Amino acid sequence: MENILIQDFDAAQALSYSAFAGRVQQSDDQHHLDIVEKERTSALPWRGQFSPQLIEYLLVKHCKKGDRILDPFCGSGTVLREAARGEFSALGMDVNPAAVCLAKVSELVGMKPDSRWPLVERIRQFSRDLQLSSDEQGIIEAGKAADLFFSLQLDAREKIALEGVLLFLFSNGKSVAVNKVEKGVDRYLSVAFDANSSQCQIEARVGDARAINEADNTFDYLVTSPPYINVFNYHQNYRPIIEALGHTPLTAAKSEIGANRKFRQNRYMTVVQYCMDIAQFFVEAGRVLKDKAKITIVLGRESNVRSVSFKNSELISAIACEGMGYELTDWNERKFINRFGESIYEDVLTMIPQKYSQDKAVEIGRAVGAQALRNALEYCPEERRVEISDAIASANKIAPSPLIGSVVNG
Repeated sequence: MENILIQDFDAAQALSYSAFAGRVQQSDDQHHLDIVEKERTSALPWRGQFSPQLIEYLLVKHCKKGDRILDPFCGSGTVLREAARGEFSALGMDVNPAAVCLAKVSELVGMKPDSRWPLVERIRQFSRDLQLSSDEQGIIEAGKAADLFFSLQLDAREKIALEGVLLFLFSNGKSVAVNKVEKGVDRYLSVAFDANSSQCQIEARVGDARAINEADNTFDYLVTSPPYINVFNYHQNYRPIIEALGHTPLTAAKSEIGANRKFRQNRYMTVVQYCMDIAQFFVEAGRVLKDKAKITIVLGRESNVRSVSFKNSELISAIACEGMGYELTDWNERKFINRFGESIYEDVLTMIPQKYSQDKAVEIGRAVGAQALRNALEYCPEERRVEISDAIASANKIAPSPLIGSVVNG
């Protein structure tokens, strides 16, 4: 049945107009997009994170002195660190508490040198105490490290710094060897304090990109890499240590856009929900960005759901540009070689947002997701046709992912 909210929207036509081959443009700055001369890597580890040099280039291209930047899917905070380097204020948000703990380390770049050195000594003392807490085998368990953390009287900056230390040391493990602590802390200090800017305000907090707790017309530029369909379950990142520190990463699971454990009964339903969630994000982006401000989206070209590929950028273009009236100013591609020697292609879309109704946007997302599944019937393996057809039939019953609670991490 035709949805009266979007009766003038043709999802099939929108996806056709959004085909990559007809929209991508060669950039005059292709060497910056491809990072031909790679000089830096991200300071704090997170799966699928930005290259710092790419963000540096985008900020120089699109921002001016005094601008405030937003990254609503901030991960470990690469955009925040590069904003600080460029003397821009920035807000980073993520539904994942582990991501925010790492991103908050970027808040420390505004510390004056006379305040920084006592904090460095506090970190080194914590490192020494942590090594003394090891067992007879020279192993430090996450719970023991957390107990030491909670035994201390910490101010806000000390808490940020020491939580960052623990995530950096433990990563995804339940324990760390005592002989790795000192070297690990030295590496942490070298990246945590590799920038110094007292001229800008950097903030990271737990929050949902579809419900940003900021006033209308607040930001001058938004740059982010949103989740893809069928992505890794990011709430599993750093889970042992982040839970030991009292955070609840599983609360993020249902709000993670595109997570691959949703709809286990039929993974193709994730395609529809993903499009609805992304549409909600674009509504919020249009609300919090200033008039004529730009938004840049960087995302991998394809996602695969049970051996069936979907073009991420084509879905986003169909929703935002063809559906919601966003003005596409640039559609570039970038390519690089990953650590496995594979050529990876990403799309870089820059747009000027429009204000749009939340209800209509959700239905546009639903229509695009369902149409993408119909299109997939033309090229999917025969054994997937029934499952995809069932997902299409269920499209009108699918709801957007629940918004994460607005509780600030801490």
